[in-house]
Amino acid sequence: MTSTVMFRGKLGAGLSGYASYSLRSKTYLKDSSQFDDHFVFEFSPTKFDLAVMADVVLPGLVDSLRAYRATLNDAEQVTLEWPTLAAKIEATGRDLDGRDGIHKLSPLAYYDDSVLIAELGVDGESLSVAAPDRVRKFRTGAIVSMPIDPTQDDLFLNSDRFIRSLVGR
Repeated sequence: MTSTVMFRGKLGAGLSGYASYSLRSKTYLKDSSQFDDHFVFEFSPTKFDLAVMADVVLPGLVDSLRAYRATLNDAEQVTLEWPTLAAKIEATGRDLDGRDGIHKLSPLAYYDDSVLIAELGVDGESLSVAAPDRVRKFRTGAIVSMPIDPTQDDLFLNSDRFIRSLVGR
């Protein structure tokens, strides 16, 4: 059983989205990140101030939901990469883009220490020391906030490579 609430027209100009909750129990769904509660905000990065997302919305959501991760994604790119990622998850038996790792590090995200350690071998404090202008320690992890140019090709790939390079991965 899943409950979804639509936010159309409720979040202000240029922003819409939804929240979804799936009942997890021994008889219905296992406790796996694929069934975690999630919020999706839809917007055009050319029409929405991403600084507000980084400085206000993201920290507020992490605090209120006790999130272990919150990321900015390109929905089209996620859809294109899903078959390859799903095959890797099936082959390894690990949740490579959930509780056990990070498939592609986002230019705007919160990652809990447990996810950072699983993927990069470092915690949020260490990552923030490596790039204090782009990563800040927050709660039990770190917020990544890199310069975002919505017209840049390979924005997510470049962000992923940069963050991994900080820790030699």
